[in-house]
Amino acid sequence: MTRKKLQSSSSSESFRPDTVFSVSQCKKILLGIACISGHLHAHKITHGDLYAHNILIGTLGCAFPRYFGAATICGTQLVKKQAFERTEVLAFNYLAEDLLSLVGRQVDDEGEFFEEKDVSVIEELNLLHYKCSNPGVQERPVFVEIREVLEGL
Repeated sequence: MTRKKLQSSSSSESFRPDTVFSVSQCKKILLGIACISGHLHAHKITHGDLYAHNILIGTLGCAFPRYFGAATICGTQLVKKQAFERTEVLAFNYLAEDLLSLVGRQVDDEGEFFEEKDVSVIEELNLLHYKCSNPGVQERPVFVEIREVLEGL
């Protein structure tokens, strides 16, 4: 499996400058991370560092979190578990923002454009991004809800 290489910068790590994703790839990457994160949280584990520099992306768009050095066992109290999860959803939000910024447009003789279906998916991804960044932690969705939204696109 080949992975997208990352570039280090002084403020953060990001994708290489020439990285471009289709709308479908962006959705697939986010869905993969949401599924895995939901599975981890169902088993009371939080990754703790769910950002672009800790994601492996294969050539087929499969995505996997890596480096579990900041992982935490959440415990059994539902309130604490959901607080951990919704905090990690904010990190997922930043990943979504990074990926959405790398979605490439098709180019024809008249300029850049998105297919009509892609526009709809991008709107839904932006809405999901907005919900995941809610300043009210308890108002953010959990990964099961995120997965359901992504599967419905």
